[in-house]
Amino acid sequence: MTRGPQPKQRAQFFRELAQLTGAGISVTQAAKVLGQEWREDSVKRAIAAMEQGLAEGRTIADALSASLTPMEHSIIGAAERGGKLADGFRHLEEYYALLAATGARARTALLYPLAMLHAAVLLPALVGAVVTGGSAGDVVKALLWGLLWIWMLLALVWLGGQWLGRKAADSLPVDRVLDLIPLVGSTRKALALARWLAVLHFCIASSQRISEGLKQAGTASRSALLEAASLRAAQSVENGGELGASLIAQPAFPREMSGALAAAEFTGHLDTETLRLSRAAMEQSATTMETSAKRLCGVFYGVVMAFTAWQILRVAGMYVGMYTKFMDAL
Repeated sequence: MTRGPQPKQRAQFFRELAQLTGAGISVTQAAKVLGQEWREDSVKRAIAAMEQGLAEGRTIADALSASLTPMEHSIIGAAERGGKLADGFRHLEEYYALLAATGARARTALLYPLAMLHAAVLLPALVGAVVTGGSAGDVVKALLWGLLWIWMLLALVWLGGQWLGRKAADSLPVDRVLDLIPLVGSTRKALALARWLAVLHFCIASSQRISEGLKQAGTASRSALLEAASLRAAQSVENGGELGASLIAQPAFPREMSGALAAAEFTGHLDTETLRLSRAAMEQSATTMETSAKRLCGVFYGVVMAFTAWQILRVAGMYVGMYTKFMDAL
């Protein structure tokens, strides 16, 4: 399921699990119910693996491990140990619902500039074929080549972004470079912190060792910078240091967050404070993603408009050239 369902489907899957387990239904029975409802192959395979794993006496997180991301595995495992399984599923539902809603708004905002880009590429190709006296086949060929270039460019941008995002999970240089990109960097940081805080919260709520929770949170963040900082903080805690002081010593973590956790540690409210910070990080992620999506769409629109203007001038040049040749022939 890791590479299968998109955020919308993942949100629905975890929502149904949260509803069933929250109503007191056993996970084994919930798996049977979901197996009858879902038709997507990757989800059905995940449910079948969960049923088999549970029958073998494995934990829910381990039974689903092949289908889960590191964040999902950490949250479900910690929530299961702490007796808050429905809460863990519900948190994952909220996270993916956030991603799905923001992604839908971004795609809607991109429709017009993408249409402009197609027009800017295809119109000159069409005019060029007509001006040179091409046949209908030449016109169609020119349009197809134009479409091919557009889709190849968009595919390269998309695949490149996906590769860099995955690479940033274990490469400090790539993670640092991506964080420096305007808009993109702030969005990545907000999402990484939301994942980090969610995992740490459920690890603390399940009475897991804080150092182990830090390690799991670092892995789940999918940020090489946060993972490295989490490992150093975990080592400090294992050496007898306090959580707050260990986090404050790591510049990768926002000072406000580290200070809030230090105060919560002193008062004995780490579980509630990590939950509060996790919710706040989710809300901040939503705001940041929406703002970044709008601004990036605006930048893309500006680039497309500039490209369109250049193509209009190019088409005008074709007509001028054709007119000049016609006048010279007279």
